[in-house]
Amino acid sequence: MKSKLLLGTAFFLAGINVSVASDLADLPVTADSDWTGLYATASAGYSNVTLDGDDFQAGVPDGSGDDKDSSDGAIFGLGLGYDYDLGDFVIGLEGDISLLTNDNTLDMKSTVDADYDWFATGRLRAGYDFDGTLLYATGGVALLAASFDDTFVPVGPGGPVSASDDKTFVGWTIGGGIDHLITDNVSLRLEGLYAEFPREDIDLSVTQTRIKPEMFLVRAGVSWRF
Repeated sequence: MKSKLLLGTAFFLAGINVSVASDLADLPVTADSDWTGLYATASAGYSNVTLDGDDFQAGVPDGSGDDKDSSDGAIFGLGLGYDYDLGDFVIGLEGDISLLTNDNTLDMKSTVDADYDWFATGRLRAGYDFDGTLLYATGGVALLAASFDDTFVPVGPGGPVSASDDKTFVGWTIGGGIDHLITDNVSLRLEGLYAEFPREDIDLSVTQTRIKPEMFLVRAGVSWRF
């Protein structure tokens, strides 16, 4: 009895699947949206930057002053891109540059303060067009510019020793988002990106310090298409 019930349920579900597939096949193909063209984007959102620092002596990590810090902030940016509509699929190239409000502090042998100036990307994006709503994946190169200030208070006589250094990190980014046409020339988007950068030497006052940043952002934007 149980086997007959299971067999009947399987045939019933199979019939529903065939019926739904048939109905979908009968729907007309729509081509109301056209993503092809140049566009400019203004965006704003949330950014998180995590900074990992290691102190070195004679090129070898000594482990005596390592630290890690994460900060939340805002991101404001402008971008320029070009899409090409292949029908159901859309491919494109996009570049953007953004200002950040994040800052980090690492308490190592000395105190290292990081202030982030800008973040930029150059990315490919590719997605599927659901009749004016584009779901896409994106990835490419990322750049992060930061200023570092170092303060060391020595034991004994003498005042604090300080130094500063600027660094532009070059890494990679990957993410995805949704873009929706509200008119033929205007679209709204929501996008998330993760970016990672290689560890770099920072020239500060006391020890050799190597810094590795990574970041995550979520931003909303509006695009004007030409």
